[in-house]
Amino acid sequence: MNNEIPMFDKSGLNILDPNDNKGYKSHYITLVQGNALTEHLPEGNQEFAMDIGCGYGRLSGFLQIKGWRVMGIDPDPKLIQIAKNNSENIAFTVGALPNLPVPEESTGLIMLHNVLRSLKLLGTFESVQGISKYLKRNGNLVVIENIYPKNDNYVDEKVMIETFNKEGLSMTKKQMIRLGRWWLLYLIRYGLIPSNWFDAIAQHEKSKISKMSKPPFYCYVNTLYTFKKL
Repeated sequence: MNNEIPMFDKSGLNILDPNDNKGYKSHYITLVQGNALTEHLPEGNQEFAMDIGCGYGRLSGFLQIKGWRVMGIDPDPKLIQIAKNNSENIAFTVGALPNLPVPEESTGLIMLHNVLRSLKLLGTFESVQGISKYLKRNGNLVVIENIYPKNDNYVDEKVMIETFNKEGLSMTKKQMIRLGRWWLLYLIRYGLIPSNWFDAIAQHEKSKISKMSKPPFYCYVNTLYTFKKL
C-alpha cells in the first residue's frame, strides 16, 4: 500500500493542511505537541495505553517515549496501514468509539488527539460516552483539542468537561500549548524559516502562551487536558 499520507480521511475530514505542501507546518506542530506530551504525560512503566483516533500514528510514539505499551486505534484502514509501515514497535488496529477492541478496565491511559471536534462535525459526539469503562481505576484520559470559545464549529470546553465528569473522570490538568493563528506559523508553513530554528521557536511559543490567562478571541488554542478516573 502507498505510504503517502492522504489529505483527508475516509470521512472527508482534514488530516493535513492543504497549504502545507512540504510538511513544514506538520513537522513544527508535531514538535510542539510532542514536547507537551513529554512534559505532561505520566510515566507509563510499561502499562497499556491507547491512542484513539491515532490517524497515521503521528503522536503515538510520544506515549511510547514516556514508557507506555501503546496501541493505536483508528477507523480508517488506510491510515492504520501507513502507521504500521512507519512503526514496528507500536500495535495499530482498526477500531472506533464507542466499542473498542480491548477489555474493559484494561487501560492505564487513553489519548484523544483532535478526536472530539471530528466526532462533533460528524454528528457522533455521543460515541465518546462510556469511554471511562476502558480505564483502570486511577487511569488517565489525555485530551488534546482545539478550543475556540463561542465558535460552534469547535467543541465547547464546558460541554467536554461535563461529559467526562459524568463518566467519573475529574480534570487534573489544563495546559494551552499552541495558537491556531500565529504569524511565525505561516512563515514556517511556506518554508521561510529553517527547520533547525523550530526548537527555539517552540520554546518561544511556549513562553508566550504561558503568560496568557485565557484563550484569545481571534483563533483556537490547541490545549492539553488530563482527566483521572476516580
